[in-house]
Amino acid sequence: MVSKVTNEWMTIRAKVKRSTFIEMQNYCQREGIKSSKFIRDLIESNVSAVVPVNHAGINKIEYDKRKDTFSWHVEHDNGPRIQIADSLQPSFLDNLLREATQSKENRLTYLRQSNPDSVPVPTRLKKLKGEN
Repeated sequence: MVSKVTNEWMTIRAKVKRSTFIEMQNYCQREGIKSSKFIRDLIESNVSAVVPVNHAGINKIEYDKRKDTFSWHVEHDNGPRIQIADSLQPSFLDNLLREATQSKENRLTYLRQSNPDSVPVPTRLKKLKGEN
């Protein structure tokens, strides 16, 4: 017989070194968050971090005007919403955008794409044409 769970939340305990505990307390105090939220976020981000490669989704970045930070998550087509990062600074996003743009340009150079409307030709088609 399966018993019904009446409370969604469970308590977890762990022993850590005193120095680790103090560092965590200092970090939480600096960031203005409770240690329980910090630990819960760590656990949830690591437990649900493994996502099957055959899932499709959309990247979403949301601005929190109270904290002047951004959060980044992926909304999967089949429903789940997975958080990638939280409390991102604007300078981090600026750097990420620059790097992503540069990497995409490097890819286009590698593919020898000069027309912005063209797409990479599948390997199978290249082989049929006789190219290696």
